[in-house]
Amino acid sequence: IYIADWYNPIIQHGEVDFRDERRDREHGRIWRVTAKDRPLVQKPAIVGQPIESLLALLKSNEEWVRLFARLELKGHDRTEVQSATHAWVQALDPTNPMVEHHRLEALWVFQTIDTPDAALLDACLASPEYRVRAAAVRVLSQWRERMPERNVQETFAELVKDANPRVRLESVRALGALATPQAADAAMSLLDTPMDAFLDHAIWLTLRELAPAWLPQVDANTMTFVQNPDRL
Repeated sequence: IYIADWYNPIIQHGEVDFRDERRDREHGRIWRVTAKDRPLVQKPAIVGQPIESLLALLKSNEEWVRLFARLELKGHDRTEVQSATHAWVQALDPTNPMVEHHRLEALWVFQTIDTPDAALLDACLASPEYRVRAAAVRVLSQWRERMPERNVQETFAELVKDANPRVRLESVRALGALATPQAADAAMSLLDTPMDAFLDHAIWLTLRELAPAWLPQVDANTMTFVQNPDRL
C-alpha cells in the first residue's frame, strides 16, 4: 500500500491558478507499507501468455491478477477461448470450496469475450453461493436481449424472492430495464420480503424507471398492485 501525504496552504480547487506561487511543489511524504515477515505478492506473467495459462490465473487470490487475465483472454481468438473455458469449467473440482467462485470467473470470461453462455449462466443463477447468484443476475440483465429463448422477466421475478437480500437487490434493479407493467408488478413482490434502506431505494428507482409502463394502468385502475393499499 502506498500512502501519499501532501499539504498545501491553499485550497486545491480550480479557482486558484495552477501557477500560483503558494502551491507547494517541494514538500510531501510517501510511505510504502508492507506486511512484516511476509514476502511480497509476485506479479505473474500475463501479457502474451497462452489461453490455458491465463485460465489457470483465474484461481489466483489476487483480484488484479484475475481481472487482467480475463482482459488478456479478450485478445485471443474468441472460439478458442470459448472452447478452452468450457473445458476448464468441466475440469473444476466440485469438492473445492472455491468452485462456485471459479465458475463465476468463467462466466465473467464469457462476458469479457462478449459471448453469452446459457448453461454456465444457469449454473451460476442456481449457485448455493449468494454472491455468485447476485453476480449472475447482473450478467443476465446485460445479456437479456441476446437470449430470446429465456423468459428473463420470469427469472428476475423469481429471484426477487431470493433468500438473500443482495440477490433480491440485483433482481429488482434488473426488472427496471424491462419496460413492462408485469415487471413493475414483479418488482412489487419485493415488499413481501424483509426490507432495508438499500432495497427500499432500489425498488423506488425501479418503479420510477418503469413508470411509463405502469402509471397509465394505475390511472385506468387495471394495475394489479392498485388493489393492495400497502403496495400502492
